[in-house]
Amino acid sequence: MAIVEPNEIISPDAFWDSHNAPCLSLGSVGGTLLAITNYVGPMNVSFHGIMMSEIPCTHTNMPSGFFATTNYTGQWTHKYIFDDGWAMATRISSNNYWTVDRAGHPGTYDNWSAGRLVWDIPIGWVRMRFNGDNRHGVREEEYESVTNKNTRALLIGGSQVVYQQIFSISDDGTASIKKHGHTMSRGRFCRIKVDERTVQWTHGL
Repeated sequence: MAIVEPNEIISPDAFWDSHNAPCLSLGSVGGTLLAITNYVGPMNVSFHGIMMSEIPCTHTNMPSGFFATTNYTGQWTHKYIFDDGWAMATRISSNNYWTVDRAGHPGTYDNWSAGRLVWDIPIGWVRMRFNGDNRHGVREEEYESVTNKNTRALLIGGSQVVYQQIFSISDDGTASIKKHGHTMSRGRFCRIKVDERTVQWTHGL
């Protein structure tokens, strides 16, 4: 009998989180909140009873353009805010379901300019010692157990897995978020695309 550790994040579905990121007024820039359904693989092994979390990290490189100015009021650093859903410290369910990751910036980018910000986010996991809530209201001890020195890093081919979350604004004001192989973009005329599929177009050109 072999011991198999989790070695991948499988993200088959992505959608625009319209409830938490409504279409903004004509000409506004921002409103990008990409929701991604995540499972832990390999899928032929049950990981029920372990806990996984994104580990807080700093930006990969110096943010550019808008994201390097004082007009940007978001976070350069990916961090955990207890009970706010960030970092997704969550127990894996019986079908290896991890969580729905809501990545992006639901508000507006005021006084915007083109720019880019990249987070390199490592993933950690531990065996659970007691049960906890599945999402929000995660017990603080559980989160600490995922992020402390006993954390087992998610590995693929012996290397630690790092997933990028990329925020960007193009010259024409299209705001985008990329993560786990999925992309959401929102143009200034509220044309919203998920993986190049238009999901809403409120205003005509």
